[in-house]
Amino acid sequence: MKKFPVLLGILMTLTVPSAWAQEGESDAADTVTISFADALHQLYEANGMIKMAGSEKKQSEYEKKATGGLRFPHVSLSANYVAMSDPIHLDLTPVKDAITPLYQTLAGYGSFSPDVATPQIRQQLAAGLEQIEGTNWIQIIQKDRFGTVDATMFWPLFTGGKIDAANKAAEIKVEVADAKLKATSAEQVSDLVQRYFGLRLAEKVVEVRREVMEGMAKHLDDARKLEANGMIAAAERLHAEVAYADAEREFNKAQRDADLIRTSLQSTLEKNGNFFPSTSLFLTANLGDLEEFKSEALANNPGLSQIQSKKMLADQGIKKEKSAWYPDVYMMGTANVYNKDLSEYMPDWYVGVGLKFDLFDGRARVNKIHAARSAKDQVEAYERKVRFDIQTAVTKLYLEMQNDNEQYQSLGKSLEFADEYLRVKNKAFQQGLASSTDVVDASLNLSKTRIERLKVVYEFDVMLAKMLEICGRSNDFETIRMNNQGISYEQ
Repeated sequence: MKKFPVLLGILMTLTVPSAWAQEGESDAADTVTISFADALHQLYEANGMIKMAGSEKKQSEYEKKATGGLRFPHVSLSANYVAMSDPIHLDLTPVKDAITPLYQTLAGYGSFSPDVATPQIRQQLAAGLEQIEGTNWIQIIQKDRFGTVDATMFWPLFTGGKIDAANKAAEIKVEVADAKLKATSAEQVSDLVQRYFGLRLAEKVVEVRREVMEGMAKHLDDARKLEANGMIAAAERLHAEVAYADAEREFNKAQRDADLIRTSLQSTLEKNGNFFPSTSLFLTANLGDLEEFKSEALANNPGLSQIQSKKMLADQGIKKEKSAWYPDVYMMGTANVYNKDLSEYMPDWYVGVGLKFDLFDGRARVNKIHAARSAKDQVEAYERKVRFDIQTAVTKLYLEMQNDNEQYQSLGKSLEFADEYLRVKNKAFQQGLASSTDVVDASLNLSKTRIERLKVVYEFDVMLAKMLEICGRSNDFETIRMNNQGISYEQ
């Protein structure tokens, strides 16, 4: 029989949440009889790892919705206050310099006919000349301090596929997060099976050690009586005392092991309490076909689903990098909502269409496409390895569960023999026909066989949970267990 480090494996995974230190000591002292179904419900309700994966999925869903906004126009409101070194001027002096000689000529010389160049016209021309000289031909069209409130619109019309790739990538990320949630839930169910039924095993080991201790106590009492009657030597009684002390030590150790595993179950359920599992260990002889398990694993394994989604994500990464070879076309516009001291010559609004295309970027676009393709190659290579590992793991677990079924049947016969052998040795010792060593060896052999048989059943339950986890069927564990009720595997 292969050795299965059941207690060591559980104790190495022992963790205690710090939140327990804040709860009352009375909670820790409460005795709680809990079925596996109730423990499974508590796991889904309170387990932090599952909650964290669920929150990550929600985050990806909101990010997907946010990415959908890239298809719509973006409208923003901005307020600005500007201070310039100098106001903006409009210098019309060249106009003055051009018309002044004309006025001077017309006002000073009689170049017109008598009907036109009348004294009144000459007088008006002279007055106009004076007005030209008195006018300030340098005007301020924008003060050096002004403020504006503008509404701005930007709407991408064509991006070469960038927006489509971003939206598809966001959708795939939701699928990745969903697969991760399923994988995390499956891992936690397997962990619960290991700790819940590990505690059940530990409690049954405590019962076995208690029965051994009680048997050694009776054996010691018989030895003392036989020694008093001169039927055995003192050495036989001393051997019985040592055997009782050893049995008592093993019983105390089994209790401590059970308490440690109970603490690890508290960690998984994230709930305080002195838990006592009420659901028995179980076996199922009808495992189904190995090839069916392999097919289910390749189709439903949450980890493989994540990898396949990441491969699709890599495809979108390639499309995104290729889109850089296309121009970006967009519509833009601005409307002035409010202003202070803004030039009246500025427009109230404007709209337009723009285009942007990078002519040269130092071959960055080419290299980014190569990098995206390399990322996809990595994912594909990892997918091939994972698919092979999954089939190997399924085969290994299937054969181990078959072996557990066979060992359970074999150990049943050994258990019958060990029980009868102990009965015979006890009777022989009471008649002075067997030594204390014979009785102790028979008792230890019986306890060893019982514990080994319990470990085989426990190992089967853990392997079954792991098999269902790999196949993406962890929720079926409780159904399979319910279908195997009514048969005791804990004798």
